[in-house]
Amino acid sequence: MKKTLLFLSIFLVIIATLLSACQSRIVGDSITGDVVGAIAYGEVTLERQGNKLVPVKEFQMVADPDNGYDPNVLQVNKGDFVRIVIYVPGKSSGSATVGFALPAFGINEKIEGQNYKTIEFTADEAGTYSFYSQIYVGPNTKNMVGELIVKNKEE
Repeated sequence: MKKTLLFLSIFLVIIATLLSACQSRIVGDSITGDVVGAIAYGEVTLERQGNKLVPVKEFQMVADPDNGYDPNVLQVNKGDFVRIVIYVPGKSSGSATVGFALPAFGINEKIEGQNYKTIEFTADEAGTYSFYSQIYVGPNTKNMVGELIVKNKEE
């Protein structure tokens, strides 16, 4: 009985340690060094950049090689400072590397599996722009597409 309780206690400590390590890897923010809280779809927050507060429209996206980007449609206003935090889940057979290309804004990124990348830019031209994975991830690469819709503020 004591051996069983000891084994169970050790097992629970190991599981708790692994879960906390995974969580901090997903929600850590390399830009500010702080932990990122949950962000609603396209939520606008004020952040200090230099001497002024700047509104930032932030999206959290999952880039899954099997299912594509989620969300796959992002909508902002012309002039918005945009931040997209992309997380790539790992697969049981190993980590998949995916891409995120948004040519209209000069973005061409590579993201390793089980990691995230923060992409920032100013949406300075109205229009509808395609983003996609420029890295072949298998037969489902065709699902790795989406749209950025930049509207004029008066629309």
